Amino acid sequence: MKKNVILAGAGVSLDPPANFPIAIRIINQLKQVIWPNHIELPKNDIRDGDINKLEGDFIRFEQLIDTLSTYDPELTVLDAVGYYQTPNLNHFNLAQAAIMGDYVITPNFDSLIEQAILKLNYIPKSICTENDFNEYTPNKEAVPVFKIHGSFFKYTGHRDEYEIKKETMQASLTSIAARNSLFSLSEEKFHLLKKAIAESDKLIIVGYSGSDDFDIIPSLIDIRPSHVVWIEHEMNAPKDHVTLEDKSEEVLSSIQKMAGVLPGKENFLKHLADFGSTIEYYRLNTAAYLSALFGQKELPDEPAPTLTLNFEQHIKSWGNKLSIEMKKDMVARLYYDLSMYQEVLDIWGDIEPTSPMYIESLFSCAKCLDQLSRYKESAMIIDQLLQLDNIMKHPLYPLLLEKKAYVNSKFGEKESNRLSNQEIEALFLKAIDIQEGNNSNCFSFYNNYGLFLRDRNRISEAEKYYDLALKQAYEKGNLKYITWIMNNQATLLFDKGNFNQALAIGNEGFALSKKIGDYRQAGVFENLLANICFINGQIEDSIQYCKISIQRDIVLGNEPDSSVNWLLLGECYFEIEEYSEARKCYDKSLLCFDNSADKDFLYELRFLRLLLFLTIGSFENAWEECNQMEDNSFDLRETLFHTLAKGIMTPSYNFDEVLNRLQEDLNEIYVYINMVYYLSLLEIPIEQIGKKHIYYASDKFMELKNWNRYNRLLAWNKNKK
Repeated sequence: MKKNVILAGAGVSLDPPANFPIAIRIINQLKQVIWPNHIELPKNDIRDGDINKLEGDFIRFEQLIDTLSTYDPELTVLDAVGYYQTPNLNHFNLAQAAIMGDYVITPNFDSLIEQAILKLNYIPKSICTENDFNEYTPNKEAVPVFKIHGSFFKYTGHRDEYEIKKETMQASLTSIAARNSLFSLSEEKFHLLKKAIAESDKLIIVGYSGSDDFDIIPSLIDIRPSHVVWIEHEMNAPKDHVTLEDKSEEVLSSIQKMAGVLPGKENFLKHLADFGSTIEYYRLNTAAYLSALFGQKELPDEPAPTLTLNFEQHIKSWGNKLSIEMKKDMVARLYYDLSMYQEVLDIWGDIEPTSPMYIESLFSCAKCLDQLSRYKESAMIIDQLLQLDNIMKHPLYPLLLEKKAYVNSKFGEKESNRLSNQEIEALFLKAIDIQEGNNSNCFSFYNNYGLFLRDRNRISEAEKYYDLALKQAYEKGNLKYITWIMNNQATLLFDKGNFNQALAIGNEGFALSKKIGDYRQAGVFENLLANICFINGQIEDSIQYCKISIQRDIVLGNEPDSSVNWLLLGECYFEIEEYSEARKCYDKSLLCFDNSADKDFLYELRFLRLLLFLTIGSFENAWEECNQMEDNSFDLRETLFHTLAKGIMTPSYNFDEVLNRLQEDLNEIYVYINMVYYLSLLEIPIEQIGKKHIYYASDKFMELKNWNRYNRLLAWNKNKK
């Protein structure tokens, strides 16, 4: 007879007498403890039009634990797990399943299933370390419980012996990402789960939300179980009997209507349906279902021990040991991870120089100002900190040097106080040397130095440092920085014209950004994906990405970042010849640029506005746009767009040289083929553009299957011969 695999989530521990709190209750209690009254909570649950939240009151449990671990590295905040010693009926039925030889697998940290096995006069064994999973063989002397995210107590398989194994608990995003492959369980756990499912008749899922979308759900998708029974707990379902009414068709139909990146459970079920697996989905009372399946109808007749301290009481006691400034710093770190940079600035706006948190808090403000493109303000704070006595001995010293280099690299070339490129590079390398010498994390240093190199068209060097940054960020489990580096890699590939590779990395980074609640970074990826859709000719998809990203920036109070989205949205409307809408979008983009310190794309916008005005016959406005661009810019991008603009307004201008520079010096294939196409729209004679540019752009659009642009170029080329 084949076994079953039972995946039991936190829901099985809710019922009395166990009364183990679910994650949201623990989160709410922690928030009450660490959020000082004068710090305003984020806005509530604002949605972006599909299934995903624009971060507000929603915080992942693992993300919050990551933040708390700064001041509680031993995670004593979770010691209350050990207080819960009284199993409920679900635990006894799961114990019966394990005793009968089924694989009982759980992400829960508590040992209530093991307690139930003991009370049924069997010996439990907790399989919770990597070695346990790697070396597991069936043992008639002990009943295994597979603790896939670790366990507070580890039962050894010798009578009722156990030891505390808190270090195995994967409670934070960092611990999950660092110990596992990204989006998968560790190799040892994955192989055991795969083997168990292969040996079993079906996978039964109970008390589980499916929210473990970093490891368990992706692993199950890779394993492709052939038969899954999912039990969704129904509060009002009968407790004394079970009526099976399969809801799988209804659930799958609902999933098919969902847009965007699907949550864990829905993503898993959709993949199962695509694989052709058998799916049963029931809404039942979990205890009634497990009792019917495994036979335990009642709890053993024995007095339940009194719970000496519950989670809420423990957290309150834990919080009393923290100072107000520690709590403020925890909140600030959490806000930073959620890309709520203005909120961080509000928290630390009144920090006193006598505070022990003074240097750390000001550096946090400098990082936020950098993210908000307020580079001059960030640089002023960095310079202020670098002038402090003994700052060279402070752990933040190399980070201050690196940040000084980075924000200076974002200044315009003509800024009076800007360091030279040689000075900026020397600062980057000095900071990296110190950090590497201290054996400290360097991924942010490598990433920002890579950006500096990319902006100077040193592409192969930039790729090398991005690779170094990503490798180390994976090793350290820093998911936020992984998304940042992935965006830079995808953008570089996009600029080089490797659009399919950029799309693959962009989609992965976009999904990860949404999972960790970094909705500002998700908006950055949306702009990248919108650009890829645009160059592929998928204009409606591009418009949709732009609009969602713009909405994100409004909610996050980060509207200047929308300048590039409004620019692209204008291009989309121009492409479909809705010129009045295009002009509105360009106007909004220009307004955003006026409020932003990051003006890298301003000349491109002015060129596109000039193109629009020429198309609609507004020559005076076209000249005005041309005259807004300066002749003596130090920036290559600005110089090339100004040259293009002047060339268009000059009869018989030969564009070959400027197009060569766009392709070779700026190394942005996307911009290059766009400009060739736009010149063709203006009916510029072929001999002024150059046949090689026409052929290259035509071939690229054919490769991209952008038939609209390909056919236009082809027809224009034939007509001009």
